[in-house]
Amino acid sequence: MESIAERVSQAAIAIARDEYPLLDGVAAPPHPLPEIPADALVVPAHRTGWVQQFPLRAAAGCLPPGSTAIRHVVAGGHVAVGAPLATVWPAPARPAEVIRALQDRCDLGSTRTMQDDVGFGVTQMVDIAARALSPAINDTYTGLTCVDWLGDALVKLGSEPADTGGWSNDANQVRLVVPALHFDRLLKGAFDLIRQAGADSPAVLIRILDAIGTMAPMARPEHRDALRSHADLVIETARVNGLVSGDLADVDERYLRALRAFGE
Repeated sequence: MESIAERVSQAAIAIARDEYPLLDGVAAPPHPLPEIPADALVVPAHRTGWVQQFPLRAAAGCLPPGSTAIRHVVAGGHVAVGAPLATVWPAPARPAEVIRALQDRCDLGSTRTMQDDVGFGVTQMVDIAARALSPAINDTYTGLTCVDWLGDALVKLGSEPADTGGWSNDANQVRLVVPALHFDRLLKGAFDLIRQAGADSPAVLIRILDAIGTMAPMARPEHRDALRSHADLVIETARVNGLVSGDLADVDERYLRALRAFGE
């Protein structure tokens, strides 16, 4: 179990670094996003499905020299046929070729996969933890292991910029803006269901607070509010579920320790 969780955690980090160049220190894009001209080319989805892959470099390679583009979708997102995959300007001389090339680079399928999908790795670990914490299985150790590895991934991702997107530049000075990696969504996706499944387990709530306390000193300022709010949710869960006084005192102590990590 631990080796599986470790592999999933490491895969999620590797995918994030590949899909979001800003994680490796590439210069931040302009804010706000560049204004899209009225005659820009919109590339529609060729079918309905989950975005399994839409590689950044491959997409940039489809653009004519001097183009700017916004990629509207990320791996793990669900799109309907006809929804915009990307917008390109200035409008290319051969629009049909550019549309076909970008559609060919965007793999849409009936299921999510781990290929380029950061969130799917998180979801897999959460599913394992939630099942382990169910009354039918009651395997707290596996749930705690998943929290540890989720925390490991979030520590790394939470220390990275929360920019609007990243520029990919090639020899033709093509510019491609990609959607941001939303740390707050990853945090909620990682811990909300586990917190709810382990609401009556002080060990689970303490482990989540420990993970938050570990992340806090390394998190960027724009991520700290999300972490702080989640710590509040954990202690509220403990109090609402009426843990016995000794267990509640243990969770309370860990909550205060997490707050000290925020400098409070």
